[in-house]
Amino acid sequence: MALDIVMIGGADVDEENRDDPEFAILVRYIRENFPGETQVQIGETGEACKDGHQVGTYSHLHVLRGLAILLEKNGPAAVARMSEDDFEQAAEFFYAREPSATRYSHLIDHQDDRGYYVPFELPEPVAVEAKLAGRNEPLLITVGSSKALLRELDELNAVLEMPGDAGELGKVNFEKVSSAHSWPIAAHVWGVLRLYARESAERYLYVRFC
Repeated sequence: MALDIVMIGGADVDEENRDDPEFAILVRYIRENFPGETQVQIGETGEACKDGHQVGTYSHLHVLRGLAILLEKNGPAAVARMSEDDFEQAAEFFYAREPSATRYSHLIDHQDDRGYYVPFELPEPVAVEAKLAGRNEPLLITVGSSKALLRELDELNAVLEMPGDAGELGKVNFEKVSSAHSWPIAAHVWGVLRLYARESAERYLYVRFC
């Protein structure tokens, strides 16, 4: 199944997401837990992210997550000898067990369905459940920090050694560089996620997996 990522700016909040029950949970959570953040004007999506991006598939996201898991466990020298199949298997094994702490929590401990990133600091991603009027079942979303995600992705780049993200390199050059990488899936996912994390943090925007 394809996994897309979109940016939510001020106009998008007003026009597309105001009646979305998941987004209503996000806004309520921010208002209740970070009241000062609601006083900051949400920005507008720039050209680099206005149409959204395809991350790939859910398994592609797991490739990058598995790289992070194995890097934390084994170090860069060991990871350099591994394949993307190793990364995906490591992620599957990680999620099949009881959750364990990781320094890459905003990449790994984050829901890729009904998952959001917001441009302020959170020590860990937060699962937010709420029951809305007119709905019998509660809804659950995950909220992570785009600032923390950006730091995690920059740390991973010590082994990926990408020269820039999808926005910094431009569409054509990014596809060329990522497809030629020894880990092309991880490179592509990293480049797209870093673009959105960076733009979110710099422009005060929300990010949503869909």
